[in-house]
Amino acid sequence: MRPFAFLFVTLITCSCALPKPEFESPEFRSATPSPTTTPELPTESRPYDGKTIDEIFPLITGRDFTNQELKGKKFEVEAAQYTVVIDDFKPREIRAGKQTLMRLPTRKAGNYWSSLVGTANLVRPSSEQIYVVASGPGAVCCTNYWIVDVTGSKPHLIFRSEDFGDFRDPMEIFDGDGDGVYELVQFDSCMRYFRDDCGSCSPEPRAYFKYDPKNEKYLPGKNVVQSFVEESLAKTAASLDEDLHKYKATKDPSIGLDLRREALSYIAQLLHLGKTRQAWAAFTLYELQAEDRKEILRRLSSCKFYQYLNRH
Repeated sequence: MRPFAFLFVTLITCSCALPKPEFESPEFRSATPSPTTTPELPTESRPYDGKTIDEIFPLITGRDFTNQELKGKKFEVEAAQYTVVIDDFKPREIRAGKQTLMRLPTRKAGNYWSSLVGTANLVRPSSEQIYVVASGPGAVCCTNYWIVDVTGSKPHLIFRSEDFGDFRDPMEIFDGDGDGVYELVQFDSCMRYFRDDCGSCSPEPRAYFKYDPKNEKYLPGKNVVQSFVEESLAKTAASLDEDLHKYKATKDPSIGLDLRREALSYIAQLLHLGKTRQAWAAFTLYELQAEDRKEILRRLSSCKFYQYLNRH
């Protein structure tokens, strides 16, 4: 399980549940080398390789709906040399003293249930950012992030989850190319309840964001992926081939259902990595239904992350 701030544990129905790897495959929890004198751990017991932002850059503080005295009211959190103003759990503005330096855009409708604040060095070790997390609105959505760069004299917003869709679960970060600039990972809910399937059974692909120094923003990035995810994709393809062979031999409906769900998650992840041709080749290979194709296309048409990735 991926650890996150203790406050999210209290949000019973929100998107705080720690996400399972989307293929629900044991290979997704990469192995850590064991000494020759120690028996190898079962795959399910191996540590998950993803790191949430608060694991690397701990939270300063947070409030949630259990703080009833704050509901509908303003409160302030000191972060770096600034003050983050929260109003009814919505992040509102960044201040220096009494001066408002910037306002944070939020949803026009719907309420948030929590506000967590931390500082980070995402763009390079010498940089400084304030990140704010707000859960909600909705029973299964969302975990929203605002990241404000405060390195210079004028703070500016470099990432806002809501610009690119509805995401669940804590953000992960990693430095894939070792350049000192972290990439961001969120879990896209645009295919949740796929064709009326259960939420946890539906695809929830990782959405990757890379810092664009020209625009000074984090934007959806192609060919960006955590190494353990890339390795697991290859293992998942092999597993799907085996399941397809078993299904053709037995026509067992339970094998067919598992094959379909795993294939849909695999395809959704390939699409979110910009690997469109490979994704649709997999769709044909694993003999999914025409209705599944229609539904994937329908979901993608309103998936902000995918649409940005596809346009650029």
